[in-house]
Amino acid sequence: MTDIGDFAKAIWTDHSWASGLADPARECDARDIFGFAPTQLKQRIKEGAIPRPVLLAPPPSRAKGWYGYMINEHRARVEAQQEAWAAEKKNFYVPTPPQQRKKPEPMKPKVKKVKLILPRKAKG
Repeated sequence: MTDIGDFAKAIWTDHSWASGLADPARECDARDIFGFAPTQLKQRIKEGAIPRPVLLAPPPSRAKGWYGYMINEHRARVEAQQEAWAAEKKNFYVPTPPQQRKKPEPMKPKVKKVKLILPRKAKG
């Protein structure tokens, strides 16, 4: 791969794969990219909500990941879904009035228990 210098470093550190020129994102970086834990990520891949990772090297290698264009396509699809949802529900947040709560009863003063001491009988 050719070295493209500071441009690639800026793309990688910003986590924006807008140009698709950045190094492939490895599967271990998926939490930072997609925001899901490993179990959720596997489930979303099976559902087709997240693109399936590809082998990054010939078969003896086990390294999997995503290329920049795959991440860009996924993000564009998610943004389009969010915009469609927001357009469909223009006033999606309508605050509900607070419920009337009963005021708590005032606390009763605690009764202090006193031990009664009986007078002793005089000896004699």
